[in-house]
Amino acid sequence: MICLGNGGIKSIKEGASLSIKYGLDGVLIGQAALGNPWVFKEGYIVSKEDILAIILKHAKLVEAFYTNDRFVTVRKHFGWYPKGFPNCIKLKTELLKTNNYHEVKSVLDKFRKI
Repeated sequence: MICLGNGGIKSIKEGASLSIKYGLDGVLIGQAALGNPWVFKEGYIVSKEDILAIILKHAKLVEAFYTNDRFVTVRKHFGWYPKGFPNCIKLKTELLKTNNYHEVKSVLDKFRKI
């Protein structure tokens, strides 16, 4: 039987520690990855440009996968990425108003100039 740990694990290091402590076969990282896909790159320092680039890539993939009427269902994800940025509330607010890739790109282009 395989035994996995899950719930509140915030890093690979924490997951490895719990695996050893409890004899787990592995761990699952969920919420810690929302807005932070770099959680799986231990020690990686995420730059502002990394975050803006992943928001734009996410928007492009969403638009390619969903029709425009479904874009609204994933906008909340864009707000998870810029946690801790200066003016992040303003950026999140603007991103939540977007309806397509080009609007997201426009918001990010303005934000880059701040």
